[in-house]
Amino acid sequence: RRVPIRALGSGDVFAFEGRFNTSDEDVPEGSLALRAFPNPSTGPVTIDYRLGAPAQVEVEVFDMLGRRIAMLADGPAERGSHRATWNAGASGVFIVRVTARPAGRGAAVVAHRSVTRIGR
Repeated sequence: RRVPIRALGSGDVFAFEGRFNTSDEDVPEGSLALRAFPNPSTGPVTIDYRLGAPAQVEVEVFDMLGRRIAMLADGPAERGSHRATWNAGASGVFIVRVTARPAGRGAAVVAHRSVTRIGR
């Protein structure tokens, strides 16, 4: 699937024309891609992750003392894109960790992202 990108007008600071490839087919076998947005956030944080193969997945949020404060997913997931939402209650810097354990083969793949939550 391709998503078109609109060029900005001539009065804008920059312009871009092109396409981003958003297909799940370009995720290599055994890999894991992770992003968290918006970051910093004053509200809910969206966690997108893409798996290169079916796996047992855990999506966790930790505070800076290493305490797990949220478990957003814990179970099997198919190859492709997945999304979780975290409604942080407190301000601070947090770590989102996604662990993918392939079914019956290979080592676990782990990805981390820091997220800054700003209170209102």
